[in-house]
This record gives sequence, structure tokens and C-alpha cells, in this order.
Amino acid sequence: MKRKLNIGILSQSTLFKKTLKAMLGNLNKLNSSDYLTIMELETDYRKLDVLIGDGKLKYVDEFTRTNSLHQINKDLTRVIISKEIIKNLPNRDVCLVKPFRFLDMAKTFHKLYSEFSTDDNYEVEWGRLTFYFSEKLLSYDGKKSVYLTDKESDIMMALMNNKYEGINKELILYEVWGFSKNMSTHTFETHLYRLRKKINDNLVSGELIINENSNYFLNPGLLDTDL
Repeated sequence: MKRKLNIGILSQSTLFKKTLKAMLGNLNKLNSSDYLTIMELETDYRKLDVLIGDGKLKYVDEFTRTNSLHQINKDLTRVIISKEIIKNLPNRDVCLVKPFRFLDMAKTFHKLYSEFSTDDNYEVEWGRLTFYFSEKLLSYDGKKSVYLTDKESDIMMALMNNKYEGINKELILYEVWGFSKNMSTHTFETHLYRLRKKINDNLVSGELIINENSNYFLNPGLLDTDL
């Protein structure tokens, strides 16, 4: 049975809490299950797996120390959202630099989920397609599967995170490679060609990754899903 992540949000901003709860809710929808549980700090902070803090590290440190969280739970991970990179964090802690994209948060919590869960193989499902994040294994219909490279996995996650609205080439370059103006789009096109070929050769004939109006989608016709 999969273990849920218990998450607490530490912030003095009501807007930040509301926005972050919405993003975490979208992660649950992506997985089609509630693998993240948001807990109120006032009553349940001792049961936390992850503490998300908005602001300076000192603010998060004080809360952790005051409530003896590291003594209660030595595996507690703190995700600190900051305007700049925080250096020399403890190994388990993570820094997300604002502004960050949904994919950045998705990767962070997928990794944390794999580490905390009794089932190490976190999976994302959509229709007939399943992506096993930790193994980088893509499965179709539960019968055929193929391993992806790191970049192919990142492209697949970008597509699954934007399965309804689609995602254009520039955003994929930014989310997967940290795209700059000097970078050639040939890099993406090469990886996309190899990913499509790998899918066609091993999983399903036909175009699983399609392009409409300059946006890339996973083909709902091959997944038995409706956009």
C-alpha cells in the first residue's frame, strides 16, 4: 500500500497558502489519487513528513527548533521557497527559487514521494498510459513497457503535466533544459524524434505525441481519454 506524504505549509501570507494548496491539489489530480495530505500546523505538525516554508531560512529554522520537529521526526524534509538559492542546506532539505514552474514542484514532490513511500515506484497514470517515475519506465495498457532516458522522462512529465492545455516547444525547452535564447531547438527535436521512435517501436503504433496549433499533446485517441 502506498504511503501518503503529510505536508504542512508555514507562511504568514494567506495568498501563498491558498496558491500552494491549489498547486498541491493539482499534483493529486495528476496522479488520480490523494498521495499528498495537507495538514494544519496548529494541530498536526508532529506528524509532518514535509514542511513547506515561505520566506527566509531563519523563519523556518525557528519553527523547526521551537516545535522540536527534527527530534520528533529525523526524516522531516523542509521545502523552502525563496527568492534566491539558499546554500549549505541539510541534505534532506530542498530550495525552490521563485518564480518556479509547476514542473519544478512536481519533480520535487515526486522525488520526495519515492523516498518516503513504502512503494518506491511512484507512478502517474492517464488512460492507458502509466509512467513509473523512479524507474523512468513508460507502460502502455499494462502489457508493454519501455525505459526512457533522463531527458525523455522529463519531456514525458512535461507532456503529462500539461495534458489538457498542451505545451509549446519553448516551454518544454525551458522546463527540461533551462532554455536560453542561444540554445538551438534542434536539441529538443532530436530527443523528441528518439522518444517517438522508442514509443512506436515498443508500445503503440500511431502518434502518441501529437502537435496541434504549435502545442504538443499526448494523443487522447490512443489513451481512451477525453481532453
